[in-house]
Amino acid sequence: MNIRPDVANSRDKASLASEKNTDAALNALHNEFTDFIVDVEALSQKTSAIPHEDLKAIREQLNQRISRAKTSVEASARSATESVQQNTKKIMAAANQQAHNKPFYLLGVGAVIAAALGFAIGLRRRT
Repeated sequence: MNIRPDVANSRDKASLASEKNTDAALNALHNEFTDFIVDVEALSQKTSAIPHEDLKAIREQLNQRISRAKTSVEASARSATESVQQNTKKIMAAANQQAHNKPFYLLGVGAVIAAALGFAIGLRRRT
């Protein structure tokens, strides 16, 4: 049963697993970068009491770069979220179409899963 219309062979499971790993890696990278920005902002605020003019200029540049980085990370996060939502909608539409085109396959898969679960539960109760 092919859920994704753009993939026509057994690469479906590997492709979905790869997408999940990529999403997890992107989330971890986003969290790490966000923590870094928070730390740099805290450092900038701690040094704000130092009156030297060169430090003020450096602090201003740093604050501008922090602002640009935040904007970039937020845009990337929005883009990734939209991409995931679009892919999810495509997968759901393909699954819905597949279920309407071949409903007996869906019933067969459900029956096999139910039989396997019943068998597993039966074996577990014996022990």
